[in-house]
Amino acid sequence: MIFKYDCYKTFINAHVTTLQNKGRGEYLNIAKALRVNPSFISHVFKGQKHLSEEQSFCLAKYLTLTDLETDYFLN
Repeated sequence: MIFKYDCYKTFINAHVTTLQNKGRGEYLNIAKALRVNPSFISHVFKGQKHLSEEQSFCLAKYLTLTDLETDYFLN
């Protein structure tokens, strides 16, 4: 699924909408997994900020992406 996206933000936003209850609370869970403030996550996925490489790697682990998917996600 990830390979049809060329932007990690678009992928995450699309992924969240596929979750139960349309992903309610998922951005909070992502913030907890990355150990960042939820408002930072909001700014990232609304387009104003970006994740660091380390944060992106942690997010890939949180999403349980395969090695191939993680490489794609990070690049």
